[in-house]
Amino acid sequence: MLPHRIETLAKSPYTLDELEAILADEVYRVCRSNLAQVAGEWVGFDVEWLEERICRRTSSPFRMFRRFNARRSAAHSWPEWEATKSGVAELRSTRANHNDS
Repeated sequence: MLPHRIETLAKSPYTLDELEAILADEVYRVCRSNLAQVAGEWVGFDVEWLEERICRRTSSPFRMFRRFNARRSAAHSWPEWEATKSGVAELRSTRANHNDS
């Protein structure tokens, strides 16, 4: 899963900081209750469901209050995110070097 995630994110137009903000402010906020469940979803989420939930959350009139997210400040220390972020940076660098040649 990690190589697929890295490949997908490396192709995106977002900077690493923007990707981290999306993870913390959008994806984590929608999926966080799954982390507390022993029998939660561990294979993956339905993309349409996830998109719908994120869009509903980000279009909420209360979204401005959600910007004050203590968990967001810790996103940079999540081991899985650190591995993903390093992989994305490395892949983008490799591609940039190949395009310069």
